[in-house]
Amino acid sequence: TVPGDALAGFLLMYYPGWGSVDLSPAVPCAAASLLMYCAGLLWNDYFDRHRDRLERPERPIPSGAIRPMAALAAGVAAMVGGLAAAMLAGPAALAVAALLALAVLGYNLGLKRLRGLGPLTMGLCRGLSLLLGAAAIGAEPLADAVSAMARSGTAIVVSFFGMIAYVAAVTYLATKENNQQRVGNSRELPGLAIIAWFVLLYNFAGLPNRLAPSIIAVIAAANWALYCVGSVRAPTTPQAIQRAVGDLVRDLLLIQAALAAVVFWPGVIVALVLAGAWVVFGPLARRFPPS
Repeated sequence: TVPGDALAGFLLMYYPGWGSVDLSPAVPCAAASLLMYCAGLLWNDYFDRHRDRLERPERPIPSGAIRPMAALAAGVAAMVGGLAAAMLAGPAALAVAALLALAVLGYNLGLKRLRGLGPLTMGLCRGLSLLLGAAAIGAEPLADAVSAMARSGTAIVVSFFGMIAYVAAVTYLATKENNQQRVGNSRELPGLAIIAWFVLLYNFAGLPNRLAPSIIAVIAAANWALYCVGSVRAPTTPQAIQRAVGDLVRDLLLIQAALAAVVFWPGVIVALVLAGAWVVFGPLARRFPPS
C-alpha cells in the first residue's frame, strides 16, 4: 500500500489537472517511502522483541529465525536507502524524508506506547509519505502550495491531514486487537475520516463533476471502510479486529486511487493500477497478515 502515497501526493500538486503530467520525478519518492516503511517494520520487530517473547513467540526474532542485530542492521540499511532515493528527487523531498525518518524512529522508540500519541504518530508517518511525493515537484512550488493553503486551502494539505486522521483511526482500532474488549464507536472512525476528508477536498478543488473516476473511488473506499468494521461488534474478538484492520489497511489503495484520479492523465491510469493492487491484496493478505 505504500508507493501509492507518493504517487498520489505528486499528482495532487496538479489538482485539478487535465494536461499530461510526467510521473518520473515521483518514482524515487515512491521507492523512498517503501524503503522507509520497510525500515519501520523491521525496527518495530526489533524494539518489540522482549514483549513479543511473551505475546507473540512465533514471530521471527523471538522464535530465533532472525537475530536481533540482523533486523536492526537491515532496518538501518533500508532507512539509509530511503533517504538516498529521496535525495534523487531533490532537496525538498530529502527534507520531508528526514522528517519521515524521525517520525518512524520516534514511533518505534516508544511513542507507539503512548495512548493517543501513538496512533497520531503512525498517521503522521503516512501523511509525510504522501507529502514526500508532493515535494518531488521542487522546493519553490511546494512552498507556494503551503502559502496558498494559508489563504484558501489546497488539495495536498487537506489530504495530508486527511491521511493522518484516517491512519490514526485505523491504528487506534488496531491497539485493541490483542484483547477481547468493547470497541465502541471507534470502529466507525475510519469511514467517517474518509467522508470528511473528501468532502473538504472537493470543496477546495472546484468542478467535482469533472472528477468522476475519483468520486467513484471515494464511494468505493468509504463503503469498504464501513463494510470492514461490520463484524467488529461489542464485545468482539482479537481475530475480528485483526481482520478489520487488515481490510482497512487495504482501503488505503482505494483512497490513493481516488487522490490520483483527480488528474486526468496519467492519474486515471495510476488509479486503475492501484485498484488492481487492491484486488491482489486479498490473496496476499492470507499469506502475509497486514495486521
